[in-house]
Amino acid sequence: MKLIRKISVDKPFLTVAVTLLLTAFIAFGIKTFVIDDDFFKMFPKNMESRLLWEDMVDEFGDSEFLFVAFGKENQNIYNLETIETVRILTSIFENIDMVDEVISLTTIQKIEIDPEDSEMIVTENLFYKETVDLIELDSARIYLNKHLDIKNRLISNNEKFTAIAIRATVLNEDGSYRNNTDFMNSISPIVKDHLIDKGYQVHYAGNPYITGEVPNVIRSDASTLILIGLLIMIFLLYINIRNLKAVAMILMVIVLSLISMNGFMGWMLYLTGNVIFNFTIINTSMPIVLLTIANSDAVHVVTRFFKELRKSSNKKNAIKKTMESLGLPIFLTSITTIFAFLSMIYSPIPQMMGYGMVISFGIFWAWLLSNTLLPSLLLILNWDPNSKAISKVGYIEKIMNRIGTKIFNRPKQFFAIGMLFVLIGFIGVWNVKVEVNIIKFFKEGNSIRESTEFVDNNFAGTMSLLMRINADMQSPQTLNTISRIQDHIESYPEVKMTVSLSDMIKEAHETLHNADENYYSIPDSANKVSQLLWMLSSNDQQKRLVNTTSYQTGMIHAYLISLSTEEIVQISNNIQNFVLNNSGSDVEIEYSGLMILLKEFIGLVISSSIISIGVSIVAIFIISFLFFRKIIWALMSIIPLSSAVILNFGLMGIFGVKLSHLTALLTAIIIGVGVDFAVHYISSFKRHLKDGKDINQISKMTMDDVGYPIMLDVVSNMGFGALLFSDLVPLNYMGGLMIFAMLSTSFGTFILMGTTMEIFNNRIYRLKG
Repeated sequence: MKLIRKISVDKPFLTVAVTLLLTAFIAFGIKTFVIDDDFFKMFPKNMESRLLWEDMVDEFGDSEFLFVAFGKENQNIYNLETIETVRILTSIFENIDMVDEVISLTTIQKIEIDPEDSEMIVTENLFYKETVDLIELDSARIYLNKHLDIKNRLISNNEKFTAIAIRATVLNEDGSYRNNTDFMNSISPIVKDHLIDKGYQVHYAGNPYITGEVPNVIRSDASTLILIGLLIMIFLLYINIRNLKAVAMILMVIVLSLISMNGFMGWMLYLTGNVIFNFTIINTSMPIVLLTIANSDAVHVVTRFFKELRKSSNKKNAIKKTMESLGLPIFLTSITTIFAFLSMIYSPIPQMMGYGMVISFGIFWAWLLSNTLLPSLLLILNWDPNSKAISKVGYIEKIMNRIGTKIFNRPKQFFAIGMLFVLIGFIGVWNVKVEVNIIKFFKEGNSIRESTEFVDNNFAGTMSLLMRINADMQSPQTLNTISRIQDHIESYPEVKMTVSLSDMIKEAHETLHNADENYYSIPDSANKVSQLLWMLSSNDQQKRLVNTTSYQTGMIHAYLISLSTEEIVQISNNIQNFVLNNSGSDVEIEYSGLMILLKEFIGLVISSSIISIGVSIVAIFIISFLFFRKIIWALMSIIPLSSAVILNFGLMGIFGVKLSHLTALLTAIIIGVGVDFAVHYISSFKRHLKDGKDINQISKMTMDDVGYPIMLDVVSNMGFGALLFSDLVPLNYMGGLMIFAMLSTSFGTFILMGTTMEIFNNRIYRLKG
């Protein structure tokens, strides 16, 4: 550190050139920077429901479809023009390379009795003539009205919209997972040409649509948030520092750190090929987080430099004194913040690991630039000692001096007030709820959310619950058990429909007996079931519902509207309890689908937050102990961050802000910011203690040293408010919470840690640093 500081002061031009060249080299990694769309990659590969889902996909095909719903509000769907449009679109979609299957009104197979020999047959599709006529159209309407499980998937409740379900291949030809952005890019132009341009209203839904559109949301969101955050920060810095050159230098450190972080992300992806270094929806907050942390180091250096320059007009001496007093604190704050984020490598969510590693590099680079580029620039540029920025005390500095006087005149009273707030926050922690359904992340009125809700309300639903049945699928007892389970599942209003082999057998049984409703049931013998299965062998749907090779495994597909996490847990638990008590010992049932994946993801989000908090606090305690060499200082360093974590999560519980994999990042951010303030305060306090200053004045002198830069850091970091403009609700929450976090960490530093040190000042004085 001393060598770095010496080079920066003695050879400023060389330092500037080298740091800019190194930054340019790292920034070159942006060339391989990738924005990822696959929500499923957030689920750990060893997660039970993910493994089961992948197994089900191998056996029965992907259960996740892209839904394209379209129609006209003033026109019934049963018209020749619309049916012809469905036929044309279906044919075009089927010819796209990555499309595996298309389900529409023109591909649905029809089970009926052959009028010539009275045998049950499966026709090629609902509309079998080359040119649809009114007679065939009316026949299709009658058939669909009798088979509501088919109609609900393809015809809206008001019969003005129809849906085409498109399933893409899971794997590309090279063995990689499909990219849903590419999938959507192949579908969207076709939809525009054949539907939107012809006056149809169009609504997309399904996981491929959501994950395919998320990269576009990330691009617009991230760029907008960075711009807004920078503008807010520049404005607040300028009105407080009152010097354009100083603000520009702070901004330079921030921007170069952001560029280097993204470049590092690209380099890591290039070198390792690991998808945790893709830029996902989790990473959307990353630029804003680094923006505020990089700002912190630079603000401390610039404000301290101005303070030293106020005492002496020699800028080289001012730089030396600034870096001598701040070198260790800035290093310590950076290393502890890095450890706070590196604690994410223990997170069970893969993308959290990448987030922690990448932003840690960004923090390291911000530290390096603050110790090299920034001091060199301060030395190179000319400064007027008589300017307002240097010669006069700013508003925030005056306010902090007054606050410090009030706090340390009555430390016990302020400590008691602080502990009362922490207690209230602790009570609120127990009311924190979790939300991990990505649909609920989008604001009401957002096109993704509106389209999904339209399909949920008018068709069969977009959330899947998959149940694999391990039993003899030709047994009437098994099929009846499946029917009972389906009846129970369909009793929930949130469930739009269920589909299984049992439905097909009952439908075929009824059809075989001339559509007599008394025969809509499972035959009473295995031979009759086998006969019906043979008759249905040409039906494509059968392969999606039963293993036609062994008939020892089958599926129940349940379709639900998009639920909140709380509803997911409640409904899935009720269903599993019912199955446990009503399935019998000869039927084994396994669960997966988006509903179960999200349910298991809840535990990962909670454990990720707990692990991050625990590992970070322990690591920071150890690092503080190693540098400050006293347990008392290590304990003091974790007071602000611990109180801030409690206050923020308590606020979430009190105001109903949901914890998600996005807001879970708050723990590392709060801890990183909290320890920064604590370290700067403790370092200044120790320095005065070591110099033998009056013990009764040390707290006020410390506040005079660090109160202003800490509060300027808090004020300028109101750039977190940029997150309030995000399209994503969790990021809105995060923006508001981070503003509160900046206040609560400074609150913890001054009101709790500072007053504690003042109350026990006589005992601390004996330590002599």
